[in-house]
Amino acid sequence: MEYHLQLVETAGAELAHGPHMLQATQRLKQELENIRVALAFVIGQQAAEVAFRFCCALAPFWERQSFFDEGRRWISAALGLKEAPSPRLRAQLVLIQGQLYWWEENYTQAKPLFEESRALYQAEGEMHGLARATYMLAETYYYQKLWAQATHYFENCLQLYQDLGDPLGMGNALAKLGGVALFQDHHLEIAAQRLHKSLALLRPCQRPLELFAVLGLLFAVEYFSGNLPAALTHVQEILMLFQTVGLEAFPGHNIATILCACCVCLGGVGAVTVAAQVGGAAEAMFEHLGSRLASVYMPHYEDALKQNRAQVDEAIWMQHWAIGKTLPLQSVISLAIEACQSQEKKNF
Repeated sequence: MEYHLQLVETAGAELAHGPHMLQATQRLKQELENIRVALAFVIGQQAAEVAFRFCCALAPFWERQSFFDEGRRWISAALGLKEAPSPRLRAQLVLIQGQLYWWEENYTQAKPLFEESRALYQAEGEMHGLARATYMLAETYYYQKLWAQATHYFENCLQLYQDLGDPLGMGNALAKLGGVALFQDHHLEIAAQRLHKSLALLRPCQRPLELFAVLGLLFAVEYFSGNLPAALTHVQEILMLFQTVGLEAFPGHNIATILCACCVCLGGVGAVTVAAQVGGAAEAMFEHLGSRLASVYMPHYEDALKQNRAQVDEAIWMQHWAIGKTLPLQSVISLAIEACQSQEKKNF
């Protein structure tokens, strides 16, 4: 038990903010069945504190591997033990529960958990936790296109992170405020300003998941501006980030979303058959995850697909789309990077 607790706490910390995300993921996957046995034993023994530590440490792994339901079951079991967690620890656990619902776009379940976490952290005077819970509450509004509420809470957490002197938190909040400007009112210039400020804060932090998010939004700004070469540059950097860090370190939903962006962009510059293969791979990945592209992006993606398909015979498009659905993910990433680099050479 002690061995596996130490393992998940060490690997969980690496997954959350370390430079060895892939190695940490692989260690946890190799020991997963033993970890499950250890956690079940701990809960059976009513060892509440140890159970809470297991759940908190495993949260990043559950998210990256799409083990959403499993993670919620373990947390519910831990919270059901006779010994209740401290208010601060309960705030962390319900925040994790909310995030596991959030990944499945179950905002109805996620929102009250984020609100409870936020209230608990505020009562405890724990400002980092309060900022994080506020950010996640803002995210629930953002992905429902409730822009006024999203803006309110993103601005709130930005102020909290500024007071804490936390560049990572500030960068994340600014990125999403850039997203609000982009998708609410199509204010491309304001969006670009916020996103470039975000990128300047996030690059020194060397956090791949956060870089992924802001680069994805910068792709959208350039795409909507009609600057496809610049949009492809951002997509290519994300794809290379996947290769450098390792695909297992990223949530599958995020990878599939970027494949959609790549499909859109490659079709826009005339690489239609490759675009179809990349799009097919994205669809296969979403199907495997039982998920879909976030609704905030879906209308733009569907419009772009129609334009891409119109460039080539429908049978050819569907043939390449079907090929893409069968390709190994590593092969799709390599194919997409090669196509981006080929287009980059043409532009120069």
